[in-house]
Amino acid sequence: NNHTPMLIIDAKTKKIDDVNLAACNYYGYSRGKLINMYITDINALEKEEIEKEIEKAKNENRKFFRFKHKLSNGDIMDVEVYSGPINIDNRDLLFSIIHDSQEKIELERKYRKSKIYFDSLFDNSPEAIAIVNKDFKVLDVNNGFQNVFLYDLKDIKGKDLTELLCEETLYDTSYSFRESIKKGKFVKKEVKRKRKDGRLLDLLLLGFPLILDGETIAAYCVYSDIKEVKEKDKQIELLTKRDILTGLFNRKFFLNELDKRILKNKEENRIEEKIAVIVISINEFKEITEA
Repeated sequence: NNHTPMLIIDAKTKKIDDVNLAACNYYGYSRGKLINMYITDINALEKEEIEKEIEKAKNENRKFFRFKHKLSNGDIMDVEVYSGPINIDNRDLLFSIIHDSQEKIELERKYRKSKIYFDSLFDNSPEAIAIVNKDFKVLDVNNGFQNVFLYDLKDIKGKDLTELLCEETLYDTSYSFRESIKKGKFVKKEVKRKRKDGRLLDLLLLGFPLILDGETIAAYCVYSDIKEVKEKDKQIELLTKRDILTGLFNRKFFLNELDKRILKNKEENRIEEKIAVIVISINEFKEITEA
């Protein structure tokens, strides 16, 4: 009455000696038909492949085998066979329990495929990526991380990422970031982090929590170099506020700053306080800047 397919096989002849009802239902044969068949009629692998699998099981000291079994309708199924010897009336028999592993095999394939995608993205990403546990201890880093921060994984695995990359003055803001990650929040912020040689880097930090059953178990920390962005921002600021030729603040910046100072005096009720503006005339300055 067991719902798991079971076979009793003659160890010498490989003829099927007995089966349960679940085996008949699984393979699609009547009991009378099955007990007149040999296990090789069901096993879809070639003889050499069967022997290879048996030899592998022996070397690994395991009692189960991975085979492909053929059903009566022609379908080929991945199965795991748990088999052990029994002796009845001086006959050496094999008692085999059959588990359909088709779904398991498919899940394993999907997992391997996903892992290949992840490993390729992780290893080849130009961004510096660190994987940390819930206590922010380093689990893994990619090549980009090693290139940016100059650390090898073997030197930092298990170490606290905050203490590794942050100056002590930045601990408070970093621990605030960690608390947000622990609460399952995605975090994006500009930070300063130090390399192995002590040099400080301007970086964009993305924190991705990994959540299992409602609990953050790990996190990805992705660091992007924003040095070029910072430089462009400075250039834009320079073009907006200063004269390109002389580097002096331009008229627009001066007037904006003057408006701010006047507004500040009004807000602080310092209306009586005078603001002095000195105009300096430089001979032929306009001709120089327009040349």
